[in-house]
Amino acid sequence: MKKISAIGHKFYLENPDLLRINWISTLACNYRCPYCYINITPNTFNVDSDLKYRDSHLTIDKVNNLINNINLNYSDRKEIDFTISGGEPTEIPILFDIINMVSNNIKNLKNLRVHTNFSKDINYWESFAHIFKKNEHINFTIEASLHLDYINNKKKLYDYLDKLLFVRSKDILVDSWTMINNENKDKAIEYSKIINEKIPKLTKYRLIHDLYTGKPSLNYSELEQLELEEEKNRNTFILYNDGSIEYKTQNELLSDRKNSYKHMLCLRGSNQLKIESTGEVSLSEYDNLCNLNNRKKVNFYNEKCFIKKCFPTICQRKYCVQPGDMHILKVDIDTYIKLKNNNFKYLR
Repeated sequence: MKKISAIGHKFYLENPDLLRINWISTLACNYRCPYCYINITPNTFNVDSDLKYRDSHLTIDKVNNLINNINLNYSDRKEIDFTISGGEPTEIPILFDIINMVSNNIKNLKNLRVHTNFSKDINYWESFAHIFKKNEHINFTIEASLHLDYINNKKKLYDYLDKLLFVRSKDILVDSWTMINNENKDKAIEYSKIINEKIPKLTKYRLIHDLYTGKPSLNYSELEQLELEEEKNRNTFILYNDGSIEYKTQNELLSDRKNSYKHMLCLRGSNQLKIESTGEVSLSEYDNLCNLNNRKKVNFYNEKCFIKKCFPTICQRKYCVQPGDMHILKVDIDTYIKLKNNNFKYLR
């Protein structure tokens, strides 16, 4: 029987010098989606938590320290992939200033994306497009999620679609994700078809899943006839002990229950970081689910912070449920030895 020797984002095979940073720029959000996994803890999930929607009270000084600390610790990386997420980043009053600062000052920044629920009006996105166009050396992407709890009628859908078309007309890459589960399946399929008729193959489905096991309410097989994933979207590799390799989407991994990596070595912090809304640096999306929440954390909103060298940890989680954590490289001991001997550059 084949066993998994390594699993992670395909950039570990293609570009091992890449550093991915996910910045939770704010917890403030104008939506209250019941499946949102901000503020999840090992034992509780409180939709109405006072902590969940609080503003980060970002200042230019905090952002400047954040950028300086990234450069201080990771100037040796040949490529940095930076995501501004939340919460809802467009709720931040100084977001345009932040984008200018990040795009012009992070060394070796190649990709900058903003995760958004895309709820701002078209005038906002016109200003947004102007900011993005100022720097032609960086790949900019808007990831616009479609939440059917709020985009719940055709008028709102066509408003969402008009904004997608507008942003694309400004030569900005935009991805659309339709959040889908058993309850909204029919509407999700209908609305996604309307979008894809105007912009072929644009919107994809993101399975709403259980916040503790990662198990989706729909199986991937129920969607595969509707959504023929292109190869480029299969961005997670699985290396088996016989040397064979395959690529999967996160939806497939969750549906096939290939999201359990207990007792494998997790290389959290080596090529991927999460910066919390407080400025604290986490080595995974959910340190609290990895029994790492008591680890003393560096705060990148302070001046001149250094991160200690990261060492692999043995995964103790029954399931890996957050897409960002599923992308962190996990290896068995034999593969780790090979990786170490290759200076952590090559898996095979």
